[in-house]
Amino acid sequence: IEIVVKSTAGNPYFMEELVRLLIDDGIIRQEGDRWLVEEERLAVVRVPASLEGVLQARLGGLTVSERELIRHAAIIGTVFWDEAAGHVSGQPGGASAAQTLQDLAGREMVFRRQRSSFNCAGEYIFKHSMLRDTAYQSIPRRERRALHARAAGWLAAQYDGNGREGERAGQIAINFDLAGEAPAALDWYIRAA
Repeated sequence: IEIVVKSTAGNPYFMEELVRLLIDDGIIRQEGDRWLVEEERLAVVRVPASLEGVLQARLGGLTVSERELIRHAAIIGTVFWDEAAGHVSGQPGGASAAQTLQDLAGREMVFRRQRSSFNCAGEYIFKHSMLRDTAYQSIPRRERRALHARAAGWLAAQYDGNGREGERAGQIAINFDLAGEAPAALDWYIRAA
């Protein structure tokens, strides 16, 4: 406990993520109804000095498919959809995206919302905007434009003529803007206004 308190300077989110990292790494483990600390492993572990470092370590501990999906979800925004993340990943259909997101929810990185803006997709939210930002920053800049274009295209298609564009117009506009598609971004910014 001392290492957690000293390392995090009392920041509750930092504490929670550091404990989650130690659980992910098997240093803290549950046996029945008891939690055990592998003290010999704890003595040699290098604890990241910042919350961002802990979040990067947690993301780095994911499987390749989990890491890619969470990065692609970060492109969409803090709120995102399984079908959209699958589309951005180039794997439409969402079944594998939904399962991967369920696994990420089990690791408390994302949460599934009870209701979705879209009937065709499960809606999720990142646990914290800092986690979303850290995942987003891990995407090479040269790849971001194309990914934002895919996200914007999927989102815009969901509102095609249904009259509910205002619900996510700002999110669509931002994605078109970051994709470098100024005319489409302007159209959606106007709708958002």
